[in-house]
Amino acid sequence: MIHGYPHPEQRCVLLYVAGVYTATMAEEDLQVTAHKLEDRLEQLIEAWADRESARGRLEAFTREDPPAPPSKQPIEDLLLMAQYIHDRRRYVRHLAGLTSVAVQADKDYDKAAENVREMVPGSVSVIYTYQAPQSLGQRARPDLQGNKYRIDIRVGGDTVLVNPTE
Repeated sequence: MIHGYPHPEQRCVLLYVAGVYTATMAEEDLQVTAHKLEDRLEQLIEAWADRESARGRLEAFTREDPPAPPSKQPIEDLLLMAQYIHDRRRYVRHLAGLTSVAVQADKDYDKAAENVREMVPGSVSVIYTYQAPQSLGQRARPDLQGNKYRIDIRVGGDTVLVNPTE
């Protein structure tokens, strides 16, 4: 038996501090881990919701037709041509902005998923109810508040999937 370890049938994780393990220290470590996991799951759900929203806005915008050139050709009215150029530039800028937001949302989700994967040692599914995050100074998201999510963590395939549940 190693000095400081409890009997093998005592099912608790103990911390080592100055050569002494205590159940109180183990409970504190468990609480710290639980809070850290909670923060990471909430960040994952927030990133998932932001990604879904960004993708939805981009998809909706791309279903719209871009501005069409004036139908009467050749164009004799330069003001009409200038209006077309203006509309086309505005469309392209808006599309680029939405695309950029969607790409960033994908990156944020991937980072949040990686943070969860780092903590979870194997493949597991979790049902989690989104709460108001307090510990990292984050603001609560009323659109997510109280909603349940199934989070599937697959270590072998390096995937983390979030799905809303009823």
